[in-house]
Amino acid sequence: MPADATSAAPLLVARDIRVHFGGLHAVDGASLEVPERSIVALIGPNGAGKTTMFHALSGFVKVDTGSVLLGGRDVTRKSAHARPGLGMVRTFQIPTVFTRMRVRDNLLVAGGHARERLSTALLPGVGRRRAAEVERHADELLERFRLAPLANEYAGELSGGQRKLLELARALMSKPRLLLLDEPLAGVNPTLGNELLDHIVDLRDSEGMTVLFIEHDMHAVMGISDHVVCMAQGAVIASGTPDIVAHDPAVIDAYLGAAVAIEEGTAHD
Repeated sequence: MPADATSAAPLLVARDIRVHFGGLHAVDGASLEVPERSIVALIGPNGAGKTTMFHALSGFVKVDTGSVLLGGRDVTRKSAHARPGLGMVRTFQIPTVFTRMRVRDNLLVAGGHARERLSTALLPGVGRRRAAEVERHADELLERFRLAPLANEYAGELSGGQRKLLELARALMSKPRLLLLDEPLAGVNPTLGNELLDHIVDLRDSEGMTVLFIEHDMHAVMGISDHVVCMAQGAVIASGTPDIVAHDPAVIDAYLGAAVAIEEGTAHD
């Protein structure tokens, strides 16, 4: 954990978020803060409202009441399409990649390469420089995530874990300040899962990136998180360091299986 992780100013602040679907209160007055240059885990039992909260933070569902601030700027009403340009990017539990497109081209599209080709036609000098930057960044990410040997393969031919890496690389093409990861370890074998965790930690430590992630693997949560937020029944019931949240009676009561897993994860650290 970075020495200043717990004292850093919050990059993301969600205040009193409420999202209702008819009579269902999926998120019911939840608030959280994500300090800059930190890794924050969002945990809770199934049906706790974690995914809906993620959708609300990233603009994929409309917030009924409450506010979302990114770097002090109110982005509550900004669309999901607009948020990457403001520094917030998210991934999904099931990777969203273009399966009929080659791996490298997936990154180029995410980096706006098609727009750069248009810029090249209109402003040749500027367009070429920008297009070269996008391609260089894509190649750096391919190397970073060990996808370079697969650059010319179709994304649909990748394994589930490789698609997770590709989706993460795609998200990083916009050079975000805040990365939201929805169950990054879901469907990933342990070896690749550990590799993904190492990448997440490295993004914080070497790039200064801020990460908020949903995860059910409590050993992973304990291993890399600076801060943990636990939700149940649409509300935040505990927030603090992993050790504090692990021993919180409300968490043990609402999320007993995960709390036990947290204790086991602590024992292995």
